[in-house]
Amino acid sequence: MKCYEMPDTVTLKYDDGSKIVYTTKDRLDSGSYCYKPAGGQFPHFTVVDTNKGNADFKRFHITDAFGGKEVRAFYSGTEFENFASQTVRVPKLLADVWHKQAKWFWDAVHAAKA
Repeated sequence: MKCYEMPDTVTLKYDDGSKIVYTTKDRLDSGSYCYKPAGGQFPHFTVVDTNKGNADFKRFHITDAFGGKEVRAFYSGTEFENFASQTVRVPKLLADVWHKQAKWFWDAVHAAKA
């Protein structure tokens, strides 16, 4: 899917059955899109490397607050790439949660366009 084809709103379905709606207000011809949860700031998903919407949807990161800082976990599809913060040590349990959220975001974007 091309980035410009991405939906404005996606719904993540969590393991416990709850759902959270994430929305972007960014133009789909911009360099990145930030999907934020209704009524909140964290965690949020930022789609990067969009080539002004012309690239295939592939790279994104999750931004969350941890240890008094914003930490980013980068993904290519559902494959984890790295953490952006070298100053915060992320516990494995939290990293596992972010990896699940990355998959849920990826799946939600594709399900919304199916």
